[in-house]
Amino acid sequence: MDRSYLDDELNKIGLLEFEHEMRDLALKIFDSNAECISLSENERIRLKELLFSCTYGTMKERWIRQVWHMQPGADKVSVPIKLRYLARRLFPDKTYLENWCQEYEPYIAQHRWLMPVAPIWRIVKRGVEKRKQVKKEFDTIRKA
Repeated sequence: MDRSYLDDELNKIGLLEFEHEMRDLALKIFDSNAECISLSENERIRLKELLFSCTYGTMKERWIRQVWHMQPGADKVSVPIKLRYLARRLFPDKTYLENWCQEYEPYIAQHRWLMPVAPIWRIVKRGVEKRKQVKKEFDTIRKA
C-alpha cells in the first residue's frame, strides 16, 4: 500500500496522529525480539483502554453517549432522564423486541401470542445470564 497516500487520507479525517500512536504501541507490544517491554505512562493508559473496553468503549461512555441524545448540552444528568433511559432499556420498542426474539428466542417469535411476555422474559434471562454486566450498567446510571 502507498504509505504517503494513507497518511494524506488519515490526515484529512484527523486520525494521522492516532494511527501513529497505535502503530508504535503495536510494534512495542508484538515485538518478538524484545525481552522486556517499556511503555510510557500514556502508552500504558492507552493499552489499558484497549484491553478493558468493549467495542464502543466502556459502559459509562456508552451510556453517556446515549444520554447526550436524550439531554443535549446538559452537565448533570437529571433523575427523569435516568428513569427514561432505564424504561427504554427495560422495555424496548416493538421492532427491537421482535428482532431480539428472532435472534435469541425463536420460540417466542414463532408463537406471536407470547410477545406480551417477551419483555419480562428478556429481563429475567438477561438478569440471570449477564448479571454482572447488568449490575455494572445500573451502578453507572446511579453514579452519573
